[in-house]
Amino acid sequence: MIDYVYYRMYSVYEKANDTPGFTTPLLFSAILSFYIIIPVLILGNHYFHNSIVALFLIYIAIVIFWMIIISRRYNKKKIAEIFLKYRFYRCNKWIKNWMLYLGIVLIFPLAGFTFGLWGIIFKFLGLI
Repeated sequence: MIDYVYYRMYSVYEKANDTPGFTTPLLFSAILSFYIIIPVLILGNHYFHNSIVALFLIYIAIVIFWMIIISRRYNKKKIAEIFLKYRFYRCNKWIKNWMLYLGIVLIFPLAGFTFGLWGIIFKFLGLI
């Protein structure tokens, strides 16, 4: 599933001549970092005493880490394999590009609710 989303994002950026080899891993790492940064922010408010600079540096480090991991996973050979696998996939006709990006945006409120539960669990365990 993640390979298919990567394929669709890569093909969108490739059609727009928008450096797909850099833009797609950057967007993927931003999305993954969002899911990791919320627990860090919940714990960070307690441990860093609301230091926005420290939390921002942690977020940048997480984005860079995920970007390196994603860039290494999706090398040219893997991208070619993904393109061969998904080029004529039946979902390409009925899942439009705007639906894909809208789905990514709509997942963020769901993630906010999920991480609100994280905050309750951390508070219950005495971590914050």
